[in-house]
Amino acid sequence: MTIDLVLGREDGLDLVRQLAVRKPAIPSLVYSGFEDAAHIERSLAASASGYMTKGEAFDILGTAIRECVAGHRFLSPKAKQILQKSPFVREILAALSDKKQDVYALLGRGVATCEIASRLDLSPRTVESYYARIQIKLGLGGMKELREYAVAKPI
Repeated sequence: MTIDLVLGREDGLDLVRQLAVRKPAIPSLVYSGFEDAAHIERSLAASASGYMTKGEAFDILGTAIRECVAGHRFLSPKAKQILQKSPFVREILAALSDKKQDVYALLGRGVATCEIASRLDLSPRTVESYYARIQIKLGLGGMKELREYAVAKPI
């Protein structure tokens, strides 16, 4: 379901939250005119499956919908760029638990999952769970993006 954040008297974020609770199997893609990190972050925190700005090429919308329906998180190129330039990123990384910061830092140094687990006395599944949580907080779409991000933006 595509959702605009401005719905007349209604709040699009409230709709995203309600949909996540009442119909969690239905993905919600925010399709908005807002092009700032705060709106993107709040949408993802409200359980949106993806975010796309209205200022982007319309042909991206089909890809966005397919990705969300397939169960993947989708951020349009513009949304990714906005988040990566955001001062919120430093705050997000600083707000991670110590273990998650350690996982992120080791990932950025190219350390494999099993080695991270061994060094931090965690199970590989726990490390993978941390990856998923960090991806959500940063609005990233997968492990490849998380790895690239951790290399480019070390703690």
